[in-house]
Amino acid sequence: MTRRTIFNRFLEQACNAQCRQNGKAPRFEQLEQRMLFSASPLIGVAPEAPQITYNNDGVTVYDEATDTLTIDATPLIYNNSPDFGFFNLPNVAGVDDIVLTVQIDEDGNLQSGGTLVIEGEIDLAPFGGGADVSGILLTADVIQYGIADGTSTDLMDFLLVPTGGALIGDFASSTLGMTVTIENSTFSGDFLNDWSGGAKGTVGIVDDPDVEIELKKYVRGADETPAFGIDIEK
Repeated sequence: MTRRTIFNRFLEQACNAQCRQNGKAPRFEQLEQRMLFSASPLIGVAPEAPQITYNNDGVTVYDEATDTLTIDATPLIYNNSPDFGFFNLPNVAGVDDIVLTVQIDEDGNLQSGGTLVIEGEIDLAPFGGGADVSGILLTADVIQYGIADGTSTDLMDFLLVPTGGALIGDFASSTLGMTVTIENSTFSGDFLNDWSGGAKGTVGIVDDPDVEIELKKYVRGADETPAFGIDIEK
């Protein structure tokens, strides 16, 4: 919780106490109900091949004290071509992990520095031949997020820009989308408290005109160098 928020809440409590003492309705209760939380709605990404799916044994954890959201799961399938059917895809094996870490403040604002790291081994020949790719498979920077509060199952999605990894050749010059289904979620519609749940979904390229328009505003560095050829809107 920021010092500004603590100070604002102190003022609200003091003003409300004074109003009650004078027999008046509290001044800040309705304002807080309306303005306290402004999380981003779902972006609506639909990841396509090449794509990596991850399992429902994953976890999503938000730590309010550090404003940190962590998604940790196991990658299952790598589909490097839209021409392949599901059963023809090689399984991701070995030491596998997919971790997204990003900071979202108590007002729902995405902070800079969020990253995605996917590790594992992939046998690109489905019927044997050893691991053709291993280690860090893909890394990316988070540039946008969305969340939808359901009942016991919530949804999140992210836009990302690929930055490296053994599979960067399949994803470079593309925009990534990541979907997250959070089962057994304790998210209550805001980032004022710790919450957690499951994690399963897909990471893949997105091809959406609306998404591309938004990405033209994204600049990776102070020198205004675009990420992997994405145009910068002047």
